[in-house]
Amino acid sequence: MQIWWITKVVVPKLLLFILKGLDIMQIADMVSKIIKTETVPIHMYDLKFFSSVTYLKPNSDKQRGLYLPNCDSLETLEYCKSNMPDGFLRIKEMICTKCAFDEISFCVFSILHEWGHWIQYKDFIAEGHNDQEFIISYELQRARLFSERTIEYKNCRNKEDVVNLNEKYEKLYAELPTEKYANDFALNHLCEAVKLIK
Repeated sequence: MQIWWITKVVVPKLLLFILKGLDIMQIADMVSKIIKTETVPIHMYDLKFFSSVTYLKPNSDKQRGLYLPNCDSLETLEYCKSNMPDGFLRIKEMICTKCAFDEISFCVFSILHEWGHWIQYKDFIAEGHNDQEFIISYELQRARLFSERTIEYKNCRNKEDVVNLNEKYEKLYAELPTEKYANDFALNHLCEAVKLIK
C-alpha cells in the first residue's frame, strides 16, 4: 500500500513541484504571445533549433517564414547547448547583458533573432530590391564563410584544432551583417518579450 501511494501520489506531486520551479513552455505558445502571426508565416517543425527562410532556394520545398521547434523551451535549450556549444555560449552572454538567462529568455531571444532576419529581408524587398539582390548583398558572405570553414576543417589534425576552428568561425559568423542585425533586433526587444511570456 505504501509503495503504491509513493509512486502514484508523492512522485507525481514532487515532479509537478519541480517542474513549476522551471519556466518550461511550448515554443508555439511563446510565439503566439510575442509575434502577431499574420506578420510572418510560422512553421512548427520537428527539429530542435530555430531558423528562417527569407528568399526561396532552388530545389527546396521549404516555404518562406520562421521555422520553429515543435517542442518545449527546455528541450531546445538542451539541444543547442549540446550540439552548438560555442553558439550557445555566445547567445547566453548576449542575453545576460539584458536580463536573467534561462530557457525562456533563450527561446525568446532565438524567436526574436529569426524574426529579425525576416524583418531585415522584408525591409530590403520593400525598398525595391529582389531576392537575387538580397543574396548578393548578404548571403554570399555566409556561403563564403562556410566554404572557408570546410576547407580549413580538412586541415584539422586533432580535437583541439576542431574546437579552435569552431570558435573562430562562430565569431566570424556573428559578425555577418545579417547576424548582427538579427542579434540587435532580438536584444532590443528581449526584455519586453520576456515580460509577455512570464
